[in-house]
Amino acid sequence: MIEEQTEYNASSIVYGTHRAKVGQRVAIPNRKVLKLAFVLQRINLAVGDVFFVIARTFDNVELIKQKLCDASELAGTPEWYELEFSSPPTINDEVAIYVEYPGGDSSNHILVHYQNANVKHNGYNEHYREVLGLCWWEEDNWDCAYKYWYETIGAGAVVYSIEQLCQDGGLFFGDATITRGGQKLIIPNRKITHLGFWIWKLGAPTGDITFGIRRVSDDGLICSKVWGDASALQGAAAYEEVEFDTPPTINEEVRVYAEFLNGNATDRAALNIQKSDVKGNEHLTYYPEGAWSDFYTDRDARYRMKNLLVILAPTVTTNLATALSAIAATPNGKLDSDGGEACECGFEWGLDTSYGTTTSPQSKTTGETFSQVIGGLFPNTVYHFRAFATNSVGTSHGTDRTFTTALIISRAHALAREEL
Repeated sequence: MIEEQTEYNASSIVYGTHRAKVGQRVAIPNRKVLKLAFVLQRINLAVGDVFFVIARTFDNVELIKQKLCDASELAGTPEWYELEFSSPPTINDEVAIYVEYPGGDSSNHILVHYQNANVKHNGYNEHYREVLGLCWWEEDNWDCAYKYWYETIGAGAVVYSIEQLCQDGGLFFGDATITRGGQKLIIPNRKITHLGFWIWKLGAPTGDITFGIRRVSDDGLICSKVWGDASALQGAAAYEEVEFDTPPTINEEVRVYAEFLNGNATDRAALNIQKSDVKGNEHLTYYPEGAWSDFYTDRDARYRMKNLLVILAPTVTTNLATALSAIAATPNGKLDSDGGEACECGFEWGLDTSYGTTTSPQSKTTGETFSQVIGGLFPNTVYHFRAFATNSVGTSHGTDRTFTTALIISRAHALAREEL
């Protein structure tokens, strides 16, 4: 079997001191990955090893890394390059699949091709990913062109991560001015099991360090947990994490944060931040003098959340029928939300709201439209129809609509009418 995204209309320059790694963030649910492919292109006199890699997003551990070829062997035009793994890994994780080229320079490098549009609407946070400097950078609205071939091992239960790993500074908190710091973001249909930050202490602080999540809409507390005493923090930035006792399911804009209430200007805590906009749809947030501030929208906290994708019931809209004739019509629909996984979509239709006939299903994801020509109808007859969408949670329906087939007019009758 194969998983793929084959569209491309743009490319990224890849070489060791610029972008050494470019690819896609994907969820692989309990599959043995046999082969991997990307669209590559050589520019000028690029030489040196080109690798295909699969690494976990959670901790960047490489699950497999294998040489494809020397860059000099790549074509000067975009071509698909496929690599069969010598020891195929079995993966049940969210990973980065990518091309790594540590050689080259600004004149002699390779290109990895991608689509600058959101092609993979699959609910699994799948999108383009690259390394800029020492950290991963992601673009939610791009998708790398890739293919991977696999064997299914069994039912998967992937643990995903939402994170921002870049850092070049710190936010101090716990004194009388700022007591909380973290990130403001939208969490789409996820059950959050863990929350963590890269955090450290200054001086000799004591008192609880708490990690929490609050709604943006009303600042209501969704969940929180005490990490431990501030005295147990290290003197340099280190990743610290809590596991929530009752993981919340979240589908809204929130603030994830670390809190310390007992510090002062000398004895306090700090968390890593990036002083540039790494995550385009989210940003740094902090709590000075009793109210949240979102002043630094061009900065991001360094954080990580482990989560499970929550599959919801889909929502679907029944649109007007088109291409009406005496004996055929084309119902139309739109899948407004797939609930987190691809849906089987189609139409029920008939002479009344009992319907009685169902069209062949089509696989669709959020935002996609669908239609189906139905024939063998009676002329000048009212028909009812509605769209449906089915995922693992169940089947949802759009509203009932009607159309009326055209009236057949004989040629002799038409001529007689024309003479009048």
